[in-house]
Amino acid sequence: MEQLLDTGVPPMQWPSLSPDLSPIENLVALQLEWDAMPQQTISRLAKSMRHHCHAVIDLNGLTWKKMMSLSFLFIFCF
Repeated sequence: MEQLLDTGVPPMQWPSLSPDLSPIENLVALQLEWDAMPQQTISRLAKSMRHHCHAVIDLNGLTWKKMMSLSFLFIFCF
């Protein structure tokens, strides 16, 4: 803890016995959801990443949502 304070990382203050505020509880819940996901879904998500990466490159880093909002502004403002 002292090393974090020495590097300027501010400590977080929360009740020590509150499971609702424990980051570990959130990680456990996330792990349970991941474990329950069918392998077919995980494989499909992994295989789709090439397409998503190429789309972002083609849009020069813009997301589809940003591009659509810019198109909307262009159409209705000019």
